[in-house]
Amino acid sequence: MAQTFHPVTPVECTPGTTGSWQDVDLDSYVADLGSDVTGVLLHCVDSTGSSGAMGFRKNGSTDDRYD
Repeated sequence: MAQTFHPVTPVECTPGTTGSWQDVDLDSYVADLGSDVTGVLLHCVDSTGSSGAMGFRKNGSTDDRYD
């Protein structure tokens, strides 16, 4: 099965709660995602000016990525 890259316009996503895992539904931020989309590339910026930590994990996975 061929894989296709679907470029999208970057959008800001700021979950409303800190200190715990928060679900973020990609469909809420990027319209018209095809059913063949299986992953995302994340570009993360801490715009608060502090050295806040952040982490990412696919639902159901224990393979976290954090700093």
